[in-house]
Amino acid sequence: MFYEPIPGSVRFLPVFNILLFLVISAPSNSELRASCYTADPDASACLRLGRRHLTGRGAKKDLPKAEKLLTVACGSAEREDVAAAACTQLGGMLYNGNGVRKDYARAAEAFKIACDFGGASACASLGQMTYRGIGVLEKDLEGSEALFRKACFLGWKRSCDDDHAKDRQ
Repeated sequence: MFYEPIPGSVRFLPVFNILLFLVISAPSNSELRASCYTADPDASACLRLGRRHLTGRGAKKDLPKAEKLLTVACGSAEREDVAAAACTQLGGMLYNGNGVRKDYARAAEAFKIACDFGGASACASLGQMTYRGIGVLEKDLEGSEALFRKACFLGWKRSCDDDHAKDRQ
């Protein structure tokens, strides 16, 4: 169907159609649960449902449930992009104590997995933890520099300035 705008009006119909498609095509929470709570969980479904519980958008805000779902998605090696996103969010929750007990060691583990899978912000976060000796075996300046360089290479621009990377994360 051809849309002829009224002169001087804003062309909103194509944008409206795209938004309507996105709302209609988004899987329901029950569909995501069915895909996630199985013997062989779909990491992408666990990530989406975990994010919904983390933010309270699309599902009741439930941070302990979000942690469990993100942990499942983080442990998936089938899709590196999903694992990187889930591990980055899980690491942030654990580092900040966002609805869960602060656990710097687990946060560092999650950031390491995400960084290994190409998560730029996770590399920067792990670099910061390594620089400060938080949640890692010991403070490692050379290791932190390598992590900041990797974060920069992966596109995390705040890590590109060597003089200020540790302070701006």
